[in-house]
This record gives sequence, C-alpha cells and structure tokens, in this order.
Amino acid sequence: MVGAAEPIPGLNTVQLEAASPCSASVVLAKRFWPETSKVVVAKCDDYAAALMAAPLAAKQSVPLILDDGSDLTSIFTGLKVTDVIYVGSAAWSNGAASSVTVSTLHTAGDVFNALGKPEYLAVVNPADQSQSQFQSLSLGDYWSALAPILATLRNGAVLPLEGHISAATAKDQIQRHVDAHGMPKFLALVGGPQAIPLHCETGTLFNEEKCRDAPYGDLDEDMFMDVALGRVVARDLGSGSLLVSRIANYEYVRDPESEGKYAMGGKLKSSADTWRPALENVGFAAPEIVKYLDILKLRKLHVSAFLHLDHAGAGGMGHSFSYASEVLFSPSIFSSGGCSTAGIDKLSDPKDSVVLTLLHYGAVGFLGGPRNAITGSGLVHSTFWNQIALKKTMGEAFKDGDLSKLKNVLF
Repeated sequence: MVGAAEPIPGLNTVQLEAASPCSASVVLAKRFWPETSKVVVAKCDDYAAALMAAPLAAKQSVPLILDDGSDLTSIFTGLKVTDVIYVGSAAWSNGAASSVTVSTLHTAGDVFNALGKPEYLAVVNPADQSQSQFQSLSLGDYWSALAPILATLRNGAVLPLEGHISAATAKDQIQRHVDAHGMPKFLALVGGPQAIPLHCETGTLFNEEKCRDAPYGDLDEDMFMDVALGRVVARDLGSGSLLVSRIANYEYVRDPESEGKYAMGGKLKSSADTWRPALENVGFAAPEIVKYLDILKLRKLHVSAFLHLDHAGAGGMGHSFSYASEVLFSPSIFSSGGCSTAGIDKLSDPKDSVVLTLLHYGAVGFLGGPRNAITGSGLVHSTFWNQIALKKTMGEAFKDGDLSKLKNVLF
C-alpha cells in the first residue's frame, strides 16, 4: 500500500511512504526495480501524458516516473538508467545526464506506434479529473484513471481527447487517429456520458430523442460499425476499479455454480424467447425465472447471464432489479430490452442507476438502451446473445447486433 491508505484487516500489507503520486512513482520504481536500464517519464502535471505513458511502461516492464520538477539525476544513477522515454508535448530535460539517452514521444500517435500499433484503443477525456468540467463530480470523476489498466490488460493504447468535448468532436478526434494510424479492432470508451457524450438525434418514428454509442464504432464512410465497441462506467472510481479487476481476472473469479445457468426476469420475458436458443443450443439449462418478490429475498444469484424484458427506466428494470437492489452476482452479463435502462446521463446521482448497481454488485457487462427501445433493439439483443454463445467478446457481439439491425432496416 502506498501513501496514507489504511491497512486492510486480515491482510499482510507493506506500507510505502509517499506524499503524492509523483513521489509514489519514485518509491515504486525503487521498490520493484533495484536497477533498470530504461524508464518512462511523464510530467506530474501532464495527466494526459501519464495516461498514455503507463501502458508503454507496463509493456516494456520498466518503471513509470512522474516528474514533479525535482532533480532526477540521483534516481537515474541509483537505478543505473541509460535510456529514458519521455512522453509529453512540453519540452523536458530534467535529470537527463550526458550518459542517459532521451527519446521523446510527443503525441498519442507516437505512443501508439511505439506500442506496435495495437488492436485495442481506450479513449478517455482527461478533463474528467476536474470537478468544474461536469455537473456531477461522481458521474465521471477520474474514471479515466482506469484506462491505462484496461489498455495494459488488452495490450493496447490510451487515446486522450483534447479540448471541449462533444459527441462530434470526440468522434472526430478518434477518426483522425484512425486515419493516421489504422483501424483498431477494439474501442473502449472509458468514462460516463458527461466525459464522452452520447450521440443524440431526434427519432423519425416518435419524434423523440434517441441516444447511443454506436456511431463511435463507425470509423469509415458508411453507416456500419467497424470496431468492437464498449463503454466502461461505474458508480465511482472504487466501484470501477472492482469492475476492471473482475474483467482482468475473470478466469480466476468465475463461479462454478453459475456455469451453464442463466435467468430471466420481467413480465414481458416471453417476448424474449428468441434470445433463448443461442444459450440453450450451447448447453445452458432452461432459465431460472426470477420474479420481483424473489429479488426482495435474494442475497446471491448464481448465473452467467440474465435476460430481461419489460417496461423499464434508468432506475430500474420493470418487475426486476432496481437501483436499490443489494444482490451479489456471479461475474455475469445482463441485458434488458426495456426502455432507457442505460440512461445514466439523465440521473444526478449514479447510485440511482440500475445498470451501475448491477455492475457494482458483480456483473461484468450490460446491454441496453439509453432511451426508449423500439422493435429494432430486439434484433440487437438476439444477435448479441447468439454471438456471445459463439464466444465473441461483448464488444464484438454488440457490433454484430447493430449490424443485424441496420441490415434488416436497409436491405
């Protein structure tokens, strides 16, 4: 443990003293690298550069040192450093003795290329660290800090967005990166809708607002998604850290009791019967039917998947789980065909979101709409579960689901 964090009772811990993230980076370097020929350096006040630099340091198994302006010469000498990779657009020369070779990566594209043009790209808005940027501190603050962990886990890179961010400007910056460096296979939006906004437009059928993430995945000149796409959201940074830990260690935290089991909920669940064959054709047992009154008594639910269909909202899945539910889940995927279940941008408190509650208590993924769901969403869900059964990732399954919907509309 680093800094002033309290030891966890029952666990053997080592306390490392550090007054700031900058000094912590030096303490960790000395602790885990008695000596190293190479280090990655970013300025302590350049948060975006640090986000980019972390996966690079991890891939090369070298320390990441955050420079606060102190003289690093003695640190480099003690670690026997001969090569420094500096990440950042501002000039840097601190601690670069004549015996140390310094190479500079100025941009996200430079770091991306240094990582070998990876297939995974984690997109963040570094401004989410500033409370003044958002209406609600808890709906996005520091979620960007999770991006380097996800990028490292997937051998990927971090792309920090710059300037005032709208859905259009965010999409444009991603598009420009792709045009310059090639199409990734996986794209993760790390942050809430205030940090990386949803794409919204007025629907033609009911003349109401329709919002979605799918346009972020369309990175060429047609209207079809080109990359596997997902968004990483959570109640807060602590809850998000637990979610990322479950994703990273899924093979180790899988629940044997949930293997081959799924459940269904909601009074319209019979309309979701077209989703069932995908799971049952690969060996899943008939679903456990979980009613609302059952949920009031539940403490744990041992299933790998939960399918819901009923009228719904951002605070609850009709006649099923709600933001107030306190049921522990095996690492599982939830989907709801109800309206607006993923409409967390309409909530002032993330604890009022049913989706963030499910992810907080053990789920690893959720498929649902931020606004009213209409017939086309059924195609997305049935295709999604079919692709999950074929062992596709959630992002790949979502892409195929969106393609299925568009093909049935256009052709």
